[in-house]
Amino acid sequence: MRILWYMALVLTLACKTYLGQADKDKSGQPLYTVGGTVTGLSGTLVLQNNGGDDLILTADGNFTFATALPNGATYHVTIFTQPTGKFCEVANESGQISGSNVTNVLVICVNLYTVGGTVFGLSGTLVLQNNGGDNLTLTADGSFTFATPVPDGRVYNVTVLTNPTGRVCMVDRNAGTIAGANVTNVTVQCATDTTWYQDAYLKTSNIEPDDFLGYSVAISGNTIAAGILYEDSGQTTITNDNNVAPTDSGKPQSGAVAIFKRDSMGNWYQDAFLKASNADE
Repeated sequence: MRILWYMALVLTLACKTYLGQADKDKSGQPLYTVGGTVTGLSGTLVLQNNGGDDLILTADGNFTFATALPNGATYHVTIFTQPTGKFCEVANESGQISGSNVTNVLVICVNLYTVGGTVFGLSGTLVLQNNGGDNLTLTADGSFTFATPVPDGRVYNVTVLTNPTGRVCMVDRNAGTIAGANVTNVTVQCATDTTWYQDAYLKTSNIEPDDFLGYSVAISGNTIAAGILYEDSGQTTITNDNNVAPTDSGKPQSGAVAIFKRDSMGNWYQDAFLKASNADE
C-alpha cells in the first residue's frame, strides 16, 4: 500500500509541475492569455495580436490567442483579414496584462451594403464621391453603384466631385444611414448650367386662394423662406411643428412666412410657420 501511495503522490506532483509550466515562462513567471468574443460572424475572419499570432475564426463565440503573455505585457488585437461580405471591428482591443487572463476583447461583425442610384441628363464626364472618397466616374445616364460597400449602421453621403463640362449635376436623397439593405434611390439630375428644373412643389398646409404664397422668397442651402402676403390666420407666434399651420381667418391679410426644409433623403417639408407678434395691427 505504501508503494502505491508513494507512486500516486509522485504522479500527482509531476502532473502539477507539468500543468504549472504551461502557464509560466522559462523563468517561472506566470503567463496570461488574451481573448474575447466574436458576434455576427459568417465566413472566415483572421485576427492578430501584436501584429502576429494569427487566429482564424469561422463562427460566433469565444476565442483565445495561442500565445500567452507575461504580466505587464501589452496586447493589441487587430483585424488581419475581413470575412467576405462582412465588416468586423474590435472593441477593448488594447491594454496591458494585469495579473489575469484578458477575456473582454469584443469583435462585432455586420453586413456590408452598396450605395447607388440613377443619373439623368448626363453628357460628358461626371465624378461622384461617397463619404469623401470612392470616386465613381460616369459618362452616361443610367444606374450606378459605388465600388466600396458600407457597413450596416454607418452613414453615406454622395456628392459631386467634378461636374461635366458645361453642365451642373445636383444630388437628391444623397445622405442617410445604412439600414440593412442596399441603397438604390440616390438621384443625380444634370442640366446645362443655365437650365433650371422643378425639384418640388411647395405649399403650406393652410393655403387659401389669393394668399400669394411665394410673394417673396429667400433660399439658403436646403432651406426656403416663402412670404405669404395675404395670409389670414390670427396667430401671433411661431409654430415649429412640422407641416402645421393655423387654419382660422382671425386676422385677414395680416401675412406670414413659411419655412420649408429639405431632409437628407431629398424630401421637402414645412418646418415652421411665422407670424408677427403684432399681426393684429
